[in-house]
Amino acid sequence: MNTKHRSLSGIIVLRKIIFTMLILCTGFLHHSIAQVFWNEPFGTGCNQGQLAINATPVNGAWTISSTGTNDVFANEWYISAAENGFPAGTCRDGCYITPGLSNQTLHVGNVPNSPNANVLCPTGDCGATYDPGGSPPFVVTTHKRIQSPVINCSGQNNITIRFNYFENGDSVSDNATLWYFDGITWTQVVDPPKTSTTNCSGIGFWTAFSYALPASANNNPNVKIGFLWENNADATGTNPSFAVDDIKLSSAAIPVTANFSVDSVNGGCAGSPRQFQDLSSGSPTGWFWVFSGGTPAFSTQQNPIVTYSFPGTYSVTLAAANASDTDTISRTNYITIVSCVSPVAEFVASSTAICQNHCINFTDLSQNTPTSWHWSFTNANPATSNVQNPTNICYADTGLKTVTLIVSNASGGDTITKVAYIRVNYCPPPVADFSFSDSTGCDTLCESFFDLSTNTPTEWHWYFPGAIPDFSTDQNPTNICYTSDGWYDVALAVSNGNGTDSIYKYSQIKVTSVPSATISNDVTINFGDSSHLDAGGGATYNWFVPGVDSSQWGLSATDIPNVVASPAYTTTYYCLIGDGSGCYTIRQVVVKIIRTSRIYVPNAFSPNGEGDSRNNVFRINGNNIFSARLTVFDRWGEKIFESEDQAKGWDGTYNGEPLQVGVYTYTAVVIYDLKEGETVAKTETMTGTIALIR
Repeated sequence: MNTKHRSLSGIIVLRKIIFTMLILCTGFLHHSIAQVFWNEPFGTGCNQGQLAINATPVNGAWTISSTGTNDVFANEWYISAAENGFPAGTCRDGCYITPGLSNQTLHVGNVPNSPNANVLCPTGDCGATYDPGGSPPFVVTTHKRIQSPVINCSGQNNITIRFNYFENGDSVSDNATLWYFDGITWTQVVDPPKTSTTNCSGIGFWTAFSYALPASANNNPNVKIGFLWENNADATGTNPSFAVDDIKLSSAAIPVTANFSVDSVNGGCAGSPRQFQDLSSGSPTGWFWVFSGGTPAFSTQQNPIVTYSFPGTYSVTLAAANASDTDTISRTNYITIVSCVSPVAEFVASSTAICQNHCINFTDLSQNTPTSWHWSFTNANPATSNVQNPTNICYADTGLKTVTLIVSNASGGDTITKVAYIRVNYCPPPVADFSFSDSTGCDTLCESFFDLSTNTPTEWHWYFPGAIPDFSTDQNPTNICYTSDGWYDVALAVSNGNGTDSIYKYSQIKVTSVPSATISNDVTINFGDSSHLDAGGGATYNWFVPGVDSSQWGLSATDIPNVVASPAYTTTYYCLIGDGSGCYTIRQVVVKIIRTSRIYVPNAFSPNGEGDSRNNVFRINGNNIFSARLTVFDRWGEKIFESEDQAKGWDGTYNGEPLQVGVYTYTAVVIYDLKEGETVAKTETMTGTIALIR
């Protein structure tokens, strides 16, 4: 495959890399290669509204010269991405339309407050959009030439200017022209044609343009270029105006086309010299060859001789140059070198003693580069192979096995047979067995297990139903713990490269804790009530509720056998019961809470501090109450007591003074807690009378 490289950037790269080696190695290349020697890209950034004279391009500031009448609202030169630079063949666009565009260009646009600014561009600089004037006469007449900084053309000849641009306007009335300064005088060199109005619907079509500068530019250190924009104010012009980008100056070059041949691309023998011939056009004076795998690996001769010591397919690269141009050609897998000596067969196996049903690999060690291989494997699967290095050759039967290899190349062939080369042995599978440290214990019992399997297993899979952990691949697992009373089975499966065996031992581990331990039966109570819970059969007791703060347990005590439970919700209580000898068990009891959502209000009370204390205060009692408000009135309807605290009742006084015996009216408003399945709280209002007795 041929690969050609030719570009100005390619010239630079090759000059830096390849021809630097030519200069260092030979010293004959004394001329610089033709290339772009001046480039003006105008910079990056949106910068809408940036006047050209205020911009700072990479080559220095551009200036503006007035060449005629310029009205107060004359159009202006801008450098910004409001008119974004694009390659030739692209429609115009700008950063004020498409945010993110940032390739600045030099272009002509209207100024703020120009007569047609409100229609065209109120802010000024909407890219290459100018104000063409109108009737009555608008003050937009423009004659402005934008001028580059000084360009040093020393050492440059046959100079060409190239740039991308688009232009519309009005014939020569609203028009842009290219100017040239020789260090003394400004001269118009060309009037670039108006660009296509068919493409891009007339909004501006980026177009490539080139022109040869006058001969006075050759070797001139004081060159400038400029663009003159002129427009009248007769309103006959059509936007866009004029935009230019990527201005380049370059010298002419004599093109070089690299090419070469060799005396034979096929069938050459390893170790024999090959003659290469340069066929490049353009009268090159320098050459740089790259011979991958050859001797020499590099050459600067025009027609080198190269030797390839080993068979194979090789690539060749040639870079050719004259004083002004360079070209490179690469030919991949261009020349084929073969061995002209018959091969000598030889091989080796990855192992010559294996167990039956095992597989091995073979490696070709033949000399003189064979190109074909044929293997035969007695009683193997597969029995033959045509690859150079066969793998996964498997033997199912025991005994001594013979292997044959036939190799060949274009010069001949050879055969080697190794009789009884592979010994296939019978290798028994393992026989599983195990023991463990202790067969009985109380909760928690942690065991160690010991592999007693024979025939050298290489993998172990233990199973411990009911234990933590319940699985292990260690040979001798430890810390296998049982946390509950009962009998437990153990299983072990072992394997090696010859097979697998397993053993299952039933009821091997017995775990006992405190067999006499007891606890109360599950109980159901109303919300707000309490229940006695009793544990027994042990020497120590510890009550708890997992995952809940102890302040929320509702227990009268935690370290005695008989406790009182007053939970706010259905709760499972656990009791850790110990026998005093280090064994423990856990028993549990469920206290279920019923929320009936009802209240109880007495019809009389006696607040004299005597008798049942519960009858000294009038309050609301009930089940599942979230909040309650109690209000008491005397017989004339005057409010004498009110409270939203359920625990605080009326003690028969008003303003601290005891009231007379009598009948009083009350109102109770109660909101109940949500019960299971409810989404709206139940509210109940009760009105009645209460008798105060002393």
